[in-house]
Amino acid sequence: PYWLGLIKRFSPKSPRVPQALYHAGLLLTSANKPDEALGEFTILVQRYPDSLWTPDAQVRLIDVKLEQQFDLPGAAGLAAQAVAWCERQSPLAPGGKGAEAAHQSPLAPGGRGVGGEGALNEQPPDDADRAAAPPPAADSDDSLPAPRDEQYNIYLRAGLIEYLQEHKEAALSFFEKAKPFEPKRDFEVVQGHIPTGIEQLVNLAKNGKVITPASVKNGDGKAKLILMLADIYHEGQQHGKSLELCTRLICGAAAKATREQLSYAYFRRARNYYLIAGAAFNPDAAMADYVAAVAASPKAAWADSAMFLAGNIEWNDKHDAPAAIAVWRRLLKEYPKSKEADRSAFFIGLALSFSRHYPEAQKALNEYMTKYPESEFIDSAREALDECNGKIDAAANRARK
Repeated sequence: PYWLGLIKRFSPKSPRVPQALYHAGLLLTSANKPDEALGEFTILVQRYPDSLWTPDAQVRLIDVKLEQQFDLPGAAGLAAQAVAWCERQSPLAPGGKGAEAAHQSPLAPGGRGVGGEGALNEQPPDDADRAAAPPPAADSDDSLPAPRDEQYNIYLRAGLIEYLQEHKEAALSFFEKAKPFEPKRDFEVVQGHIPTGIEQLVNLAKNGKVITPASVKNGDGKAKLILMLADIYHEGQQHGKSLELCTRLICGAAAKATREQLSYAYFRRARNYYLIAGAAFNPDAAMADYVAAVAASPKAAWADSAMFLAGNIEWNDKHDAPAAIAVWRRLLKEYPKSKEADRSAFFIGLALSFSRHYPEAQKALNEYMTKYPESEFIDSAREALDECNGKIDAAANRARK
């Protein structure tokens, strides 16, 4: 109401109107009122094309169309307009404003468009913080992403929508265009190379890798779109966005989602809860979602992986060896042919050894080595077994004395 009141109060020529339209759109988006949000953002983009608030509003338009209305063609058309804006910008120095360039957009108005949501190395500053704060001066852009970030966000979205449409070459082109504008990491890699989010997506498009299981794509169309987009964000290390989309499906955004699609939403959200950085990291929530994924569809292709990872959380994060061992033993019983079976058997032996249950560990490790002689962990198992044997022999020697 505050921002809508400002829009009514001020003259259309007031420099505060674009800011008011922008924040009204944000709040309406948060309130899950996509039609009204689209209206405010559209007015801003069409009537105030040169406003500082307009570039991010273009991104938000795509987001609402794609992620709240699940309208892929509509998002593609909006993205074409945003890409055209990107193509008119000159190369930007960090923090620069950009200028008109001589080259024209390859996407003519009305042509086949592209789009998507959320910056791939996290979004602009938190919406709630921006909306709740007192309005900055009318000519201030302190609460907005830098122009370079906007170009990254728009090209990224363009690639995402092309990928969703299975236009791999077009997706690759836009991901490559996003690379020069990718925000810097908040950590330094001191040895080797860890691919950035956009590098992961470039590789995804180049290799034609399929990341969403066929059984998920064969279900409800709306759920399919949500989960494919969640997968792409996850692959690009945008775990917050992926988590948000999974939650949207779990909370009923796709009423006709199959049990298998719901299970996959739990599984993907669990991975995001565990991999997301900072305060959002939540192994307890991940554990609960892994359990829910198995319960929703025990025969799903990822159910065994969910169970295995649940055991890992019991061991690595909760430091509960008996609980972890129980989960891994359940996996061996219910999914004996799982790709995680040998690792689960090995981890059972290790957990027993670390817990100083050496005779039980000795038995478990011997069983593992007999059953999985070609396992990649066989050498490590031999070392662990040698250590167990040494502990058992030492205990026997002490008993004889």
